[in-house]
Amino acid sequence: MRNLLFILLIFVALSCENGNGLFSNLPRGVLSKSEMVDLLVDIHLAESALRVGNIQHVSVADSIYQKSQFAEVFKEHDVKPDDFQKSMKYYTERVSLLDEIYTSVIDRLTEMESELQGTEKKDDKVLKPDTAKNQVKTPPAVKVKNPAQ
Repeated sequence: MRNLLFILLIFVALSCENGNGLFSNLPRGVLSKSEMVDLLVDIHLAESALRVGNIQHVSVADSIYQKSQFAEVFKEHDVKPDDFQKSMKYYTERVSLLDEIYTSVIDRLTEMESELQGTEKKDDKVLKPDTAKNQVKTPPAVKVKNPAQ
């Protein structure tokens, strides 16, 4: 019975999600790669939403608003900003891992963009009136002779 309990405990410890089990090699407070991907996707979406129509954020109000949006992303993911900073430092020191993370981030953002463009194309077809049915009948053009002829 003890052996079965020990094996079950080992199995549970090793099977914890995102590599954050008891035997994870990540330091305390460092997010897993999948958590970083999810968080960075949302951070980049929030940042791009802030920049729509604005070349740069130069005002103090914009900076404060940007920080509040990032704080909201951290809250949605239940991540402390300090843990994010610690995670970025950890992955920055391990460039190959950071490269994997950003490859996944770019792939996901590209997929989202493709889905959005596909939706917009479908919406355009629905919103465009049928040109054959709605054409205005115009009288035939009157030919005007060019006086130079």
